[in-house]
Amino acid sequence: NGIVSGCSFTTDNTGNSVFGVYGEGEIVGALTIESNTFTGTFRDPISRSSQSLYDHGLVMANTVTGWDDDGIEFEGQCINAVLLGNVITDSPVAASCIGFAGPTIGPTYVARNFCRTTNSGSYVVKAGVDMPQIQSAYVFHNTFIAGTNAVDAMSRVGGSNWVGLV
Repeated sequence: NGIVSGCSFTTDNTGNSVFGVYGEGEIVGALTIESNTFTGTFRDPISRSSQSLYDHGLVMANTVTGWDDDGIEFEGQCINAVLLGNVITDSPVAASCIGFAGPTIGPTYVARNFCRTTNSGSYVVKAGVDMPQIQSAYVFHNTFIAGTNAVDAMSRVGGSNWVGLV
């Protein structure tokens, strides 16, 4: 269990894998990441190992700008994980606002987030890169804006199946 709240994270490190808040271990349980600001060239400002079990986690009301890969990486084995009310914008080089290669267990809730990409080769929501199947994901009341010539606003890549996506 843990809380990361009300913090400001900034980096200008380019070309390296620098993370803001990163969960690692067999179980990343009941971790709340809320009301934080992430600015600069983090690889993934909010992330966790896709091999970890993310149990009853809450990522809420964070502001993310200018990242390198995924603004918020919400991947892997998630149980009752919630991504709520985050603002993820303005990265000229990002792959996606939300990296969503999972959840393989579920349910996962993605609601009331604002995501805008400015990279021409990006996704707003990128799903399925590492995980073969998405189980019990509820995605609703979000605003997704794809940049000029973006690949897709919400895309399934890597041969994954949308199973239980509402």
